[in-house]
Amino acid sequence: MNECMKPPTLKKIIVKCDLKDKNNINIGWDDEITVDPTIFDDVLLEACTRAVEKRKSLPGFSLGMTIECYDKRHIKDPSAHYCYNTYFVMINASMHKKAEALRSNFVKLYDVDLKIESLKGEDGNIPSNKPID
Repeated sequence: MNECMKPPTLKKIIVKCDLKDKNNINIGWDDEITVDPTIFDDVLLEACTRAVEKRKSLPGFSLGMTIECYDKRHIKDPSAHYCYNTYFVMINASMHKKAEALRSNFVKLYDVDLKIESLKGEDGNIPSNKPID
């Protein structure tokens, strides 16, 4: 088979958002998203974005501070699971007003500015993001 006829190697990514309501009832969700790594530099961010876009118009749609994601092949390897900063996922999904509302709430409640936190959980090699103005 010639080089340009190779089938794409798609990655199956699991995306999870664990949430509880005020009565401690689980209202979280999870999805399996297929992403082509030859098109996207960060398949995990793309999978998170697609999962959020899929749900953003549903009634009762809710997000926490982070979204967990991992390659389906690594389901039993917690070191291969990553938590993405929901602020940046929402920006990537063109949900700018909601992202800024989330950011504002976290600054008020926890004195943490999600805009200057890292894109995903620190693993020692990921620098914090600089403010985007």
